[in-house]
Amino acid sequence: MRVVTWNIRFGVEFDTAARELQRIDSLRDADIVLLQEMDEAGTAAIAGMIGAGWVFRSAAAHRTTGRDFGNAILSRWPITDAVEIGLPHRAFVQGQPRSATRATVEVDGLAVSTYSVHTEIRSMRLEKRVEQFVALADDVRAMRAPVVVIGGDFNTVTGRDVLVLGEAMANVGLACVSRGAGPTFRRFKRGFRLDHVFARGLSVRAAGEAREATASDHVPLWAELTIGPRSAPTGHV
Repeated sequence: MRVVTWNIRFGVEFDTAARELQRIDSLRDADIVLLQEMDEAGTAAIAGMIGAGWVFRSAAAHRTTGRDFGNAILSRWPITDAVEIGLPHRAFVQGQPRSATRATVEVDGLAVSTYSVHTEIRSMRLEKRVEQFVALADDVRAMRAPVVVIGGDFNTVTGRDVLVLGEAMANVGLACVSRGAGPTFRRFKRGFRLDHVFARGLSVRAAGEAREATASDHVPLWAELTIGPRSAPTGHV
């Protein structure tokens, strides 16, 4: 099972993103594609270009663009039971809410409880961002699904950010399956691991970032997963 997660900045370069999802070897023919900062029209366009079904949910329009600002799940496998998971707290300046999109993806007969998530940037205090991580973990706990995949932009700028995110996910049996990947975002010649993929009930074969992608300020992250035992949960991402 190949999972890809990608924050496409404000969903602007959706046509370029769709072409790169088809052209780049590590992204092509993904079973599950998780997108952030999307709107419904851009999601539908990408899904149509890559031949996938899709679901999209948005907490609110973004004040910068006036368009919906949300999370999408795309797959060539059946997608059902899509809902939005509201996350606590709003951005201090713009008041922007954050959320996750959850759905069940039936990958070759395996029901995968799947989340596409985008948590708040570092201008929000870590304590409040941790509450967003915990809210996501609480939903996983309530669903009791044996197989779970969570991917998205967690805005983990610092090592402590990464640690507390990993601990929140480990508390509900999720391991980081993208640990071997490099930075997904660069600023001032520094690389940051803002994006991650977590899973339960699956083991990881390989993971990485598609550095040749150009459609966003983030690069897409991919993970190859198989059904079966995984390493014990850890707080280290």
